[in-house]
Amino acid sequence: MGGCSTPISALAEIKNNEVHFTGNILSPEGKMVAGINASDLVARSHDMGINAANQLLSTGGKVIADSIRNATK
Repeated sequence: MGGCSTPISALAEIKNNEVHFTGNILSPEGKMVAGINASDLVARSHDMGINAANQLLSTGGKVIADSIRNATK
């Protein structure tokens, strides 16, 4: 989805046997933002990253990533 110059962040923390995930992608100037927050039990979290990425892409992240990719062409 992104490269070295794409402003993407992700943080996963385990607390009380739950994984709490937060991620986002921003346009380089910071005007567009897409974000995700997800939580699940550790035992059920094996697809959390993939699911979060897909949700992020479908809720504005793809538009941001495409605009960055097109700006560097």
